Amino acid sequence: MAISEVRTRWLAFIVKIQERHRDVINEARVGCLQLLDIAQLDTNPMANAWQGISSQLLALYAKIEGTWSERAETEIFAAAADRLMEAAQQHLSKDFGCTQCGAQLEVDRNVFRSHYVKCGFCSVINTYEPGTRVRSVENFCAHHLAKRETLELERTMHFAWEAVRAQRTAPLALLQHLESAVHSYWSTFYGKRAEVVPDLEKDRDADLNARMQEFYNTKKHEKNWVARA
Repeated sequence: MAISEVRTRWLAFIVKIQERHRDVINEARVGCLQLLDIAQLDTNPMANAWQGISSQLLALYAKIEGTWSERAETEIFAAAADRLMEAAQQHLSKDFGCTQCGAQLEVDRNVFRSHYVKCGFCSVINTYEPGTRVRSVENFCAHHLAKRETLELERTMHFAWEAVRAQRTAPLALLQHLESAVHSYWSTFYGKRAEVVPDLEKDRDADLNARMQEFYNTKKHEKNWVARA
């Protein structure tokens, strides 16, 4: 078989894989959000379904560029987070009455977990229970919306890691570039997360420090990194 024929067949195979990859992603993009609606905004069925979809994408991942899968997952889950945020905001816009006297309670609209609210009329302490949809903002929405906003920074960090791993002994400049990429990604990620849930701002520095310490622990034996100290 001539080299030109081999190349033609190989290119046709790649195109076929790419088309299948796009089809799976497009089906998932529609299907996951439909499942979210069917489950009345419960994210668990969608997350479970994604496991099967992810397996299909991982099978293709070994044959074509894997960043497509990451981008698709980020976009799909962020779209679900948008839906949940809208539902949560609608719920929080409602009036909530005191269980004792019925007076309207001043509920903190930026807190997405159960908390105590004192009635300004009769002074009774009420327990505000936000419900599943509102609770999902803190865990599900904050994470996936922040991830969408920092996707390119995450890819930059990924490529920086790959560049270091490709070296038997990574030069100091490459290690410092990786350090900067890791810090930039996680600092921005936790900042974006706190924009969704302001209460998470108090955890921002501790979470970032933990991520950086994890990075430093992996590099503490690097020859050029140790020499820098």
